[in-house]
Amino acid sequence: MKHSIFSTGAALAVVLAGAPAQADISPAEAWENMTKFSTLYGYEVSVGGETDTGQSLKLTDIVFSMSDEEVEFSETIPWIELKQAADGSVTMTAASKMGAKMTMKSEFDGPVTIPMMVALDGFEGVLDKNDGLFSVSYKFAGADVSISEIIQDGDSEPMSFNFDMKGLVADVSIGENFEGAFSSAFSIENIDIDGEYVGTKENDPQAFSGTANYKGLSSVSAGDLPAGMDMSDPTALFTSGASMSANVAHQGGNFEFSFADGSDNGSINFSNDSGTMNFGLNAEGVSFAGVSSNLKALILGSSMPLPSIGFSAKETSFGFGMPLVKSETPSDFLSSIKLTGLTVSEGIWGMVDPSKVLPRNPANLVIDLSGKVAVLVDLFNEEEMMQSGEPAQIHALDVNEIRLNVAGADLTGSGAFTFDNNARSPFGVGPKPAGALDLALTGGNGLIDNLVILGLLPQDQAMAGRMMMGLFAKPGEGEDSLTSKIEITEEGGILANGQRLQ
Repeated sequence: MKHSIFSTGAALAVVLAGAPAQADISPAEAWENMTKFSTLYGYEVSVGGETDTGQSLKLTDIVFSMSDEEVEFSETIPWIELKQAADGSVTMTAASKMGAKMTMKSEFDGPVTIPMMVALDGFEGVLDKNDGLFSVSYKFAGADVSISEIIQDGDSEPMSFNFDMKGLVADVSIGENFEGAFSSAFSIENIDIDGEYVGTKENDPQAFSGTANYKGLSSVSAGDLPAGMDMSDPTALFTSGASMSANVAHQGGNFEFSFADGSDNGSINFSNDSGTMNFGLNAEGVSFAGVSSNLKALILGSSMPLPSIGFSAKETSFGFGMPLVKSETPSDFLSSIKLTGLTVSEGIWGMVDPSKVLPRNPANLVIDLSGKVAVLVDLFNEEEMMQSGEPAQIHALDVNEIRLNVAGADLTGSGAFTFDNNARSPFGVGPKPAGALDLALTGGNGLIDNLVILGLLPQDQAMAGRMMMGLFAKPGEGEDSLTSKIEITEEGGILANGQRLQ
């Protein structure tokens, strides 16, 4: 079970985002569907009292709760009211304030309980049914989650935390019995977070504070949930035909955090102009991808060797995808990382190059890989994973692009390899590879010369490095340019530019 301190609104969100109602059904039948959906996600629902007139249903003292070995969570909503609308839909309103509580269990320090208050401003919900699809639309002008204390072993310590969300609009649709095609979309104008904690117990010098702000958040998701799928079984999720995709984006955010612990103190400041995150899941596997623009970070700390460490990047991105279902048939995988326009603060440069011998040009790093891999065990079966000596086998690796530009040197590369899992690698570990990698380096000798000038590289090691480059590479077309083709033959030989190395 997954929890966070933002789960204070989770129970109500489940009700609002997934509780559909049929056209012309009674509010009581709508509530029955809402409760059923909540239990699918692990909640237990209890109601203190209800008043049903046929055209409206008012429920009081509603409690949504869930528990496992590590965490207990509950939220109490004073009242929820559902009313029949003239068009056959059902409208929903709820109390503007409600309480929640999360308890984290520990064998060593005792349970830690966090009481919370949730406040909603201008909440409206509409539930409907069209062409066999249940739908719900809801919005509110604002929502605030606040924490004022932490309770451990019966002792209360003050803490200040606020999670404030403005301008949320959401639409969700899903098939009858909560299976089949589904889709959802939401947008949030602004999120503000701030918190502060100061230790009050004897010999507890800890203190921290933080703020965060994100604007223009949005999310779109879609997928298909097969009939009878067991949502508590991860393996069934991948083998039953379920599929889902999601995209989350924001239009800029920043995060600041500071701490003090006795004589040690520091802070972190992080911001970026925009970001996106994509997720996909189907029978073929799982995939993630993310992009962030104009990332900036500044780290300060009393115990650091520098007064500050700062860096920025014009763009950072990553991608990952692989099969998760057990099969001897190889499937596609991919892995990539990209950093462009990476710069570091002058304090870092001054530490290694105070005389500015090295070029200060922004650095770039690209690693783009793909290939074929076979998953040999059930990755969600702990016992099978423990017993297996080889959970997966790689069958092919494509080096689509390698690029590193730093301090005046530029390294690029690409290639492809296949792997024989029934033969031993000439390197002694893993399956036997065959293929080639093409590399090109410009500015390598110039970088070595500059490192010698700075005293970062001894002359004898520089000479050894040039000898190695001469062994593995040959001159390229331009000045201070080298190229190399590293091959691994089917017979197990290793060649550099056609010359046998092994």
